[in-house]
Amino acid sequence: MALSVFSPTYSFFTFNNEPEWNCVDDDLEPLPIQSFADLNFQYFWDNDTFNPLVVYQRLFIIPCDCNNLKFEPPADGTQQAEFRFTGNTSTLTDNYDNITVITGFAGNNIDTYYNFGECFRFCLVQVLYYIADNTIAEQNTIACSNLFTYTDSDCYTSLLTYRNNEDSMSFDYETFNTFTNKVRLPLYLTRPQLPSEKEDYRKSDLTYQNLSEVLRKEYILKTDYLSDYTHEKIKIALASDSLTINNENARVNDDFLARTDYTIEWNEEVELKQAQATCTLVLSEALAYRNSNCITTGSNECENVEIVNEENEVIETVAPGDTYEVLVISGIRDTGAPYTNQIINP
Repeated sequence: MALSVFSPTYSFFTFNNEPEWNCVDDDLEPLPIQSFADLNFQYFWDNDTFNPLVVYQRLFIIPCDCNNLKFEPPADGTQQAEFRFTGNTSTLTDNYDNITVITGFAGNNIDTYYNFGECFRFCLVQVLYYIADNTIAEQNTIACSNLFTYTDSDCYTSLLTYRNNEDSMSFDYETFNTFTNKVRLPLYLTRPQLPSEKEDYRKSDLTYQNLSEVLRKEYILKTDYLSDYTHEKIKIALASDSLTINNENARVNDDFLARTDYTIEWNEEVELKQAQATCTLVLSEALAYRNSNCITTGSNECENVEIVNEENEVIETVAPGDTYEVLVISGIRDTGAPYTNQIINP
């Protein structure tokens, strides 16, 4: 059985078991990349059939374009490759034999092989080395990745890092519980707003008192023109338990949460395969500004207020932010009827 490779359904880095040597894909746009360190990803693979007493296997991920590899694997199986992703491999018991997670990079960087604007793929190359002398017994290109393009754009691309707390969205997060996906995408953040969560109340003299206010910061996320296939993956990434976005246009490198629906803006007059999309993201943490109108010496927390009757007996305890209606019998309206008022604990 030949070695076979599978990518998670919603991964931005995908392997095709039948290598595609052309550098053009009519349906899928190339993803931007500034550094090989922009990528964290995972893939599953099933074991090949070979004699482990004669040969051993090494797998290499090598940049490739059209019909050639940018460099050849080392001729000696004990040597390091000049280009290498780093990570870990674990044996699985369900569905696939193994999972490999890529979490780093070492070696020559992207400008060694490509100029800005050039597109390329990554090839997964299997090399079998003789145990006796570590020379190559057999070499096969097993799969090729989707397209990437070398970019120098900081403002209109963003680096996304994301993960879930459990296996989900086709990713295995539990085998490697510190693994995070990482990818650069053609989207950016713009038009910041400062919505607030505010509480106040009106006093009996008709003036208003501020109780508390917490400021948050929101941004509009806007993508380039992308296929529905890529939009679906972005939506999955935005739905993750943990999401960090690094974008120079907004000068942010923070944790975010999607606050509104991810809306694809299809052209209603012309049938196109690609469209832009937008949604609103909010910083996961509130801004440093938090005003709480509590007059409690030496404490940041508001205290309960006790309501007592004429005999000084506690008849109700009002927690911070709660209201309690009382009948005021000592006050008479012009109509001669008693009126009610509210006691509000800020």
